[in-house]
Amino acid sequence: MLAKRLIINHFTLQHMKKREKRNFLKKKPPKNLVTIIKFQIFANIERLVSPL
Repeated sequence: MLAKRLIINHFTLQHMKKREKRNFLKKKPPKNLVTIIKFQIFANIERLVSPL
């Protein structure tokens, strides 16, 4: 559901730095390991949410 995804994205974006936020929105590859881990977590969340 789109609403659920938007809530998750809003929640996750709140915990990111501005540069990371821009890169996340542009789907750019992250530079540091923490961001890579975050990206993988978000991708997994989106995969779980999208079928619902």
